[in-house]
Amino acid sequence: MRAPEPAGQAPGPAEPAGMAGMAGFEHRLRAEFDAAAAGIMPPAPTGAAVITRRRHQRRAVTAVIAVAAAVALVTGGVTVLTGATRHAAPATVPAHTQPETRVRLYGVTFGWLPPGVARYDDTVTVLGPTSNQAGASVRTGPTIQQELGLAPVAEVDQALAGGDPPSPATTYTVAVLRVQPDPATGTSPEPGIELSRQWDRFEMFSRDWTATEVYSPGIPARSTVLIRRNARPSGPSSSPSGDIPPVSYALYVHVPGAPAGVIVTGPDPDTIGRIGVAATVDPQPAVAPAQRASALAGIRQAARAAFDGPTGAAMLTALTAPDQARPALTEALSKRGPRIHDLRLVGLGEVGDDRLGDDRPDPQFLSPTEAEVTARIDLLTADGQRHAAIPVDLRLVLTGGRWKVTTASYCAALTPVLRCPTIP
Repeated sequence: MRAPEPAGQAPGPAEPAGMAGMAGFEHRLRAEFDAAAAGIMPPAPTGAAVITRRRHQRRAVTAVIAVAAAVALVTGGVTVLTGATRHAAPATVPAHTQPETRVRLYGVTFGWLPPGVARYDDTVTVLGPTSNQAGASVRTGPTIQQELGLAPVAEVDQALAGGDPPSPATTYTVAVLRVQPDPATGTSPEPGIELSRQWDRFEMFSRDWTATEVYSPGIPARSTVLIRRNARPSGPSSSPSGDIPPVSYALYVHVPGAPAGVIVTGPDPDTIGRIGVAATVDPQPAVAPAQRASALAGIRQAARAAFDGPTGAAMLTALTAPDQARPALTEALSKRGPRIHDLRLVGLGEVGDDRLGDDRPDPQFLSPTEAEVTARIDLLTADGQRHAAIPVDLRLVLTGGRWKVTTASYCAALTPVLRCPTIP
């Protein structure tokens, strides 16, 4: 789960509340650069996580330009892991993708989807508050966003087999944003204003495109707005490999009083309008304290088993789909055995004192049976001379009474040593 992100081009003064997130990001950036400089980076990326992680990099680097510039000077072009993990091409796998007709995302059901699309990219991002000013009587916490990419089945299978990722010209995304209570006071102000500002921050005031409001679709009991996005010729994603098509559309849907906003993006305005109309917004999934404590124990156990290098292939028992990663792990054990056997979990949480085994889990429960958590893993560098502690994002699901690490997030976490699919 990513640390709170910067405000980009949103107007208004800087938020003091975001400084903790900045410190966490800088810590993460420096730790990951240390790993990158040690020579653990694999070849250039292909596959699922590229599009979303590129977008996350743009947002994060805006806030820490001084740190990023320093890293650029030192690395001379080496890409650090945060928001831009370099992915090796996945090993060829048989096509297994099934089209989706409806999906449920962070308490929202999308009851209609374009025919023939499959899940492509599933990410969770923590968005820092837009307007928490010192002295404010009512403050919001961060906004949690879960975003799911949907692309034609044939293009997803192509990416799974090691080919090009789905084209932005045929890809749709659905995202759910939920405003969290102020962590200091536990208060939950009316979320509509904050959700609208988050929409403005990343859609209306983007450096990647100019946004023009098309119309406000008439959806009963909902606040909606549709915009046309024209890519900026000089925007961050204006290169041929960028993830912003020349023209795209985005729809914002908010049910007044509900602590959730829905954003749908894609190439066709009628299609995204139909997706938005069919979305049903339910309350944010709740996890009782006792259930949370039990889940944390299961999450920690699963993560520890998944990154227990000395056990070799037995690590796969902690994954949701072990057979998808088995060929890659078998190959890695054969070619890079010492690095695999030396792998271990350092702890949970964005930061901690690794020397003391400090463990500060920060799970975000997307439902009572699904959670996203940051973990720190210890990996032997490619030259075998030293170890690097790397923060990675893991998705876990409760299945058969046990928490397990999704194979996609496991493969994404171990791209320095494994070549397996990172598509959910």
